[in-house]
Amino acid sequence: MGIAKAGLSLLPKRIRIVPLSSLILPISDELQIVNSICARPLSYDALYDITIDNFDLGAAALSTMNDLFRDPEPNPADNLQITREVLFSALATYKALCKYLKENPCDMFYVFNGRFANLRAALRACQLRGVPCFVHERGSDLNSYVLAPNTMPHDPAFMLPYRSSTFEPVSMEVKEKVAHEFYVERSHGIIANWFSFTNQQQLGLLPDNWVQASQRLAVFTSTESEFASLRDFYPRGLYPSQKEGIIQIIKDFANRDYQGVLAVRMHPNSHDTKSDFTEELRQITCPFLIVIPPLNEIDSYSLLRTASAVLTFGSTIGIEAAYWRVPSILAAPSLYSDLGSTYNPGSHDEVIQCLLQPLQPKPIEGAINYGFFAKVYGTRFRFVVSDGVNDCTFKDRKVGPDELRRNLLYGLTNGRPGGTVLARALAEWERNRQRSLYEKVTADN
Repeated sequence: MGIAKAGLSLLPKRIRIVPLSSLILPISDELQIVNSICARPLSYDALYDITIDNFDLGAAALSTMNDLFRDPEPNPADNLQITREVLFSALATYKALCKYLKENPCDMFYVFNGRFANLRAALRACQLRGVPCFVHERGSDLNSYVLAPNTMPHDPAFMLPYRSSTFEPVSMEVKEKVAHEFYVERSHGIIANWFSFTNQQQLGLLPDNWVQASQRLAVFTSTESEFASLRDFYPRGLYPSQKEGIIQIIKDFANRDYQGVLAVRMHPNSHDTKSDFTEELRQITCPFLIVIPPLNEIDSYSLLRTASAVLTFGSTIGIEAAYWRVPSILAAPSLYSDLGSTYNPGSHDEVIQCLLQPLQPKPIEGAINYGFFAKVYGTRFRFVVSDGVNDCTFKDRKVGPDELRRNLLYGLTNGRPGGTVLARALAEWERNRQRSLYEKVTADN
């Protein structure tokens, strides 16, 4: 909120800010239902199904908890106090905005992302009151954005026009060139609109005895949490979870005395999360199994390019495999599953069949359309220039955590350094931070 206020202060006209807390007090009696919800036995699925009016309250709360605990399926009962607080906050936002929008006609409403508890609450309140709501998110890079009208940007129906062959009437030659640039950048660890998680990997490094194997199957996991509480858009795949799916595949291979190599590459960003099940897989003793932990230096893209086939659970590397002419098998819904470039088995038996038989790569056109879309979609900023994920300039004035911290130090002291205890503590913290940076730079040099 502090960064938002700092940004709003740069606009030429004063913006009226209505504190959400002032809207919540009149509807506080309506929030007591949360105590009743938390008094019941709560499982993930039981909480997920709880709705209030048109608001998928349980799913919204769980989506926040997915990220908070870095767990695709957190147990609400294990964290009951946090569960209660997230539910209270989400329901308060929903009820307060429903009341406000009923009493204050609104032409248009903007909200970020729409997936998390309070943000989804705002979207649902707008939908209930018939207020046009535009949900904004990053576009293809940090200098662009998308606006999803009355839905989340995660909605496949919203994204479909962007991914189709009719998006942007340009020649296939141009699309191929742009898509190639996207896939090459990805393979070099360049992610235009977020952080890269493959920088620690060693180019060309492969597991021992990998290239010598007669068949090389690579499984790439995903972090799961982002889409775990979006079942309306992304129903569960063939398996209850990717962990259960991979274990079932390994056991099936063992029963068949599989003679090739099956490498499971844990997603680099799953380190220290419940999506990292490296140790569970290491308990399975099979001569064909290679388990690659999240922070291991083995090169994901060398693994992909040398694989006989690739199995994924919705991550982008599945469509990347298809582009590089490696047969790509999907075991969960994804944004690219309907583009014709992947194998989409409908059962576990079909997954095993796809993995064990020699496959030809699917047509590449769908992967080209996806790569083109991923490289260009969104509207370019006119007055904002991004400087990384967390910083930017607006009309040449910096907005971001560093600027906010300086404004806070100045504001707390009315321009006089050291005017309050808190300001002095913050100033000391700032000096220590700058000293640490200086010592790091001088040590590196």
